[in-house]
Amino acid sequence: MADGGQDFDLGQVVGDAGPKGDKGDTGATGNGIQSIVLRSTVGKVKTYRITFTNGDTFDFQVTDGEDGSDGAKGDKGDTGDTGNGISSVTKTGSSGLVDTYTITFTNGSTTTFTVTNGSDATVTIVSSWSATTSDSKVPSEKLVKEYVDGLVGDAILYINGSGS
Repeated sequence: MADGGQDFDLGQVVGDAGPKGDKGDTGATGNGIQSIVLRSTVGKVKTYRITFTNGDTFDFQVTDGEDGSDGAKGDKGDTGDTGNGISSVTKTGSSGLVDTYTITFTNGSTTTFTVTNGSDATVTIVSSWSATTSDSKVPSEKLVKEYVDGLVGDAILYINGSGS
């Protein structure tokens, strides 16, 4: 000390911890974001509006950058699986006004349908696929209908109980 006294080191002076206080009141609800909505686009400038949970709003703009140049052409993709088309349609029977046709598909499976001749013809697809290969692909109703329409005119097909 400058006045000739002595310096004393008291160490760290810390008292004992006091008792835990009571829980305080819940604070006021904060102001969060309720929504962000694009309001308009003019050229490359987009105007957005933020709506806060207290009802206040704030508009801001974002200017898009220039479009980048096209990238390099990608590699050619793999060849897809072979589809299942119609190989043939053959009239395989006739009884009175009812003709029976068999459709043979390119995967070897077959199905039959009947045509009732007359002014109110009905075509019924019999739901008996005869798969003679391990290929489980079944042709679409649309494919069958288009092919049958080409043979017998506009036909109503009943496939699994639904008229097409």
